[in-house]
Amino acid sequence: MIIEAKQSDFPVIYIRYLGGVITYIGESQSFLSGRHRRDDPGIEDYDKIKILKASKFVERRRYWEAYLICKLEPKTQNSLRYRSFLIKKNGGTPESIEKARKISAELFREQTKNRQADTIEFLDKAWKIKLIESMEIKNKLKYYKESCIKD
Repeated sequence: MIIEAKQSDFPVIYIRYLGGVITYIGESQSFLSGRHRRDDPGIEDYDKIKILKASKFVERRRYWEAYLICKLEPKTQNSLRYRSFLIKKNGGTPESIEKARKISAELFREQTKNRQADTIEFLDKAWKIKLIESMEIKNKLKYYKESCIKD
């Protein structure tokens, strides 16, 4: 008789990586639901996922998700909304919230410019790698054809 170990379910905060760079941070109430592994259109590619056990209380989980997004600044997420959320949760005054929004707006413009430049650079490198790989394959095929013709 085979007895399978029952896997326990727990809430998680997950961090997705692509090429060692953090691309997305999210939270889920259920590890077993597999939300961290979903592969929907519009979801950024990833090659590694780190799973962090999180609080069963939604508010605490969302707080730590926002904290990590602001601290780690994932490539595909804007921390503007999360900064305001954290300031409100930490008891910020209306003036401090407005000041944070202005700073966040400036940061958002700067981040957007940086992200665009980083994305272009990343895609350029990926394209060059693919181009090199295809050239290597082409050369191997050419060599193979030439060796077959000689024989």
